[in-house]
Amino acid sequence: MSNVDKVVLGVPAIAGGIPILINIYTTITVLFLVLGFYLGVSASVEDKDMKTALAALSGLVALGGFILRQWMKYQRQSLKYQIELTKNIYYRNANNNAGVFEYVIGAAEEQECKEAFVAYYFLHTASMPLAADELEARIEAWFLTTFRVEIDFKVAEALNKLERFGLLERQGERLAVPPLDPALAALRRAWDGLLPTAGEVAAE
Repeated sequence: MSNVDKVVLGVPAIAGGIPILINIYTTITVLFLVLGFYLGVSASVEDKDMKTALAALSGLVALGGFILRQWMKYQRQSLKYQIELTKNIYYRNANNNAGVFEYVIGAAEEQECKEAFVAYYFLHTASMPLAADELEARIEAWFLTTFRVEIDFKVAEALNKLERFGLLERQGERLAVPPLDPALAALRRAWDGLLPTAGEVAAE
C-alpha cells in the first residue's frame, strides 16, 4: 500500500480507537467486579457498579465493532490492489510453462538478426569500405545520438553472421557488403537450403 493509504487507514483508527480504550480502561475494573459477583467470587455488588459494568461491556462491544470495521477497510483496500496486480499480470503475461523457453529463444534469435541487420546497414550506407573498429564506432555513436544509450556493439559477431550468409566482402582490412538485390538473393538461397524440397518430403 502507498503511504497515503496507510495514513487514510491509520489516522481514523487511532483517532477513533483511543477514546474507546480510555472509556473502557476507566470501567474495566468494575466489569471484572461484576463478573466476579456472578461467578461467586465477590459477595455483593452495588447498583452503580452494575451500570458501570454495562457501560464497560458496551464499550467492549463498540471496540470489537471498531476493530472489525477497520479490519474490513484494510482488507477492502488490500483486495483492490491485489485485483489490480492480478489484472496486470494476466494482461501483460508474455508466456508461461514451456512457452517461456520458446519466447526467450525467439527473442535471442531476433536480437542476433538485428545485430547483423545493423552492421549490414552501416556498411551499405557508408561512402567507402570501413574497418571493423570504424564500423563499431559508427554504430555505437548512432545509438548514443539516437537513443541516448551507450552500448558495446559486438562487431565481430555481427560480421561473422554476414560472412556466413555470403553478405560480407573483405578488401584487406576494409569491409563492404553487396547491394540489396544480390544480398536478398543470397539470403533466399540460404533460406531455401534450410527447407526440404517437395521431393525430399515425399521420400520421407
